[in-house]
Amino acid sequence: MLRTTLSTLLATGLVSAGLLYATPAEARCGAFAEKLSGGNCNLSGKDLTDLKLSGDDLSGANLQRANLRGVRLERVNLRDANLSGADLRGAKLERADLRGAKLQGAQLDQADLRDADLSGADLRDIKAERVELRGAKLGQANFRGAKLERANLRDARAERANFRDVRAERANFRGARLEQTDFQGARLGGAELREARMERAVMRSVQAEQADFRGARMAQVNLRDAKVGRTNFRDADLSRAELRGAHIDRAEIRDAKLERADLRDARGTPEGDAKTWRDATCPDGSKATDTCVGHFR
Repeated sequence: MLRTTLSTLLATGLVSAGLLYATPAEARCGAFAEKLSGGNCNLSGKDLTDLKLSGDDLSGANLQRANLRGVRLERVNLRDANLSGADLRGAKLERADLRGAKLQGAQLDQADLRDADLSGADLRDIKAERVELRGAKLGQANFRGAKLERANLRDARAERANFRDVRAERANFRGARLEQTDFQGARLGGAELREARMERAVMRSVQAEQADFRGARMAQVNLRDAKVGRTNFRDADLSRAELRGAHIDRAEIRDAKLERADLRDARGTPEGDAKTWRDATCPDGSKATDTCVGHFR
């Protein structure tokens, strides 16, 4: 597909002729966004589905509620752009720069954001079922309230990101960097978190039944009042983890490390036995010597 020219944009009314002569001092966005908008950087509500934008500079542009469904945006610079409410379903955003971008309420179902940089981006309340985020940089991004069912975040870097109250059933976080990430109140039923790095993550009150945490590094994770029945923690490192009041019935803990973990008032009986319980506090309040088996409620 050939790139749409400015003359074509004028003819279709996408760009107003009276705005084409904005002075450089008025530009507040990337060069291509400036040309498309006629210098005012405002592309809100526009239908951009006929454009080929791969590699272009749309940084700082106002793209609120814009129609970018299925558009190819690989390696596009969208840093600090406003994409709130935009339609990006099926869009190709591989390796795009979305640092600091605003995407609140955007539609991203089945969008491809592999290796994209969304550090510090606002993704609250996005709808992103089956979105592809493998290898993406998500440090300190805000996903609060997002719908991420069956999303692929394998090997993503999401340190200190906010995933509060997300719906991420059956999502894939395998091998992801999730240190100090906030998952409080999230729904993670059936999610894949094998070998994830989750040290000091906050997972209080999560619903993670049948999730897979095998081999995950979860030292000092907060799982207080979490629902993790039938969840697989085999070989996971739960040293100094907070599991107070958690629902752990039939959770697999074989060969897990629970050294100095706090399981006071945890409910249910897990399956298997941990590799180490040293100095752990058992559900009945007793201190473990070799095991907490026999001290579950």
